[in-house]
Amino acid sequence: MMTSEHIRCTRCNLPATYKNINFDSDGVCNYCHEAEKHTDLKTLLTFDNEEKLIQSLQKFKNESGKYDVVVPLSGGVDSSVTLIRIVQKYNLVPLAFHNDHGYEDPIATENVKKLCKALDVDLVIKQQDLSFMKKLFRYTHAAKSRGLSSCFVCGGFIYANALEIAEAFNVPLVINGYSKGQAFMMDDNSDALELWSGLLEEFQKDTEFFKEFMRKQEPMGTQVLLKSKNDLENPIPNGKHLVIPFYVFKFNRTDKMALREECEKLFGWQQIETTYPMRTTNCKMVWLNTYVDQCRLGYSMYDEEYAGIVRAGEMSREQALKDLEFNPPMELIRELAKEVGTDIDSIK
Repeated sequence: MMTSEHIRCTRCNLPATYKNINFDSDGVCNYCHEAEKHTDLKTLLTFDNEEKLIQSLQKFKNESGKYDVVVPLSGGVDSSVTLIRIVQKYNLVPLAFHNDHGYEDPIATENVKKLCKALDVDLVIKQQDLSFMKKLFRYTHAAKSRGLSSCFVCGGFIYANALEIAEAFNVPLVINGYSKGQAFMMDDNSDALELWSGLLEEFQKDTEFFKEFMRKQEPMGTQVLLKSKNDLENPIPNGKHLVIPFYVFKFNRTDKMALREECEKLFGWQQIETTYPMRTTNCKMVWLNTYVDQCRLGYSMYDEEYAGIVRAGEMSREQALKDLEFNPPMELIRELAKEVGTDIDSIK
């Protein structure tokens, strides 16, 4: 008998276990139908004049500082090519940023260093407080509200760190290597309050941790997220930074194989040994976080991201299914769970 976790949308792959999902007679989910309402982001997806975008960005060049844009780098091909384009094509001066929270793969960090050396780009590597990060993962795993993945929350810190660096160096732009799927996730705030309320309730049990968490979130108040073409025409308010998901534009495609070939040729990019989803460069903690999500929810944040990529026509449904196949390395998962203090036996 086919169980709910095996039933997926016939268009985007979202599983039947996904929150508030339902399917029409053709097996197409309500989220596919609702995606048509993303009118602002759709204007970016149909923005097919790259030269006009490049010209629009010139108005944001930093006349009072050294750098025009902060570019977060994971060591993967998406963010690497983002930096390559900015240097070689967009006529902007970047400051690269790499996050080290204690679980990054050394090969990914080495990719970042080799890329910045090849492009002669300044690089900031921010090392996080490991004890704080362990608590973040443990508390997120234990939270009653299970709609927010630990990977999503951790990614928010990287996002906030980029804004913090932009503020410190007086940089007007932050351009990250977010996919179209991630851009749609950023645009969807329908149940954000409910999800964050449940998570913060767990965090408040540890007063000092909660204070530090809120302090680390403060840079988020300085962002102006690019959501429409109009955001490229308006001046950035004082004290704010325009955040641009690089791959949201129609002409920027996350074709993993093509991007990989470009990175290998330019700076000898290397794939890390094991990661999830396949063909990405996520940190080791992705295995534990995804395992917890799959046990408690029956899906992960990557199901949502890849659904957006498939809807955008940037990846086939079959390739997405292949990339999302989850074969957890239990020895590593148990090792990580022990290190952060998560009882995975209680999660099963």
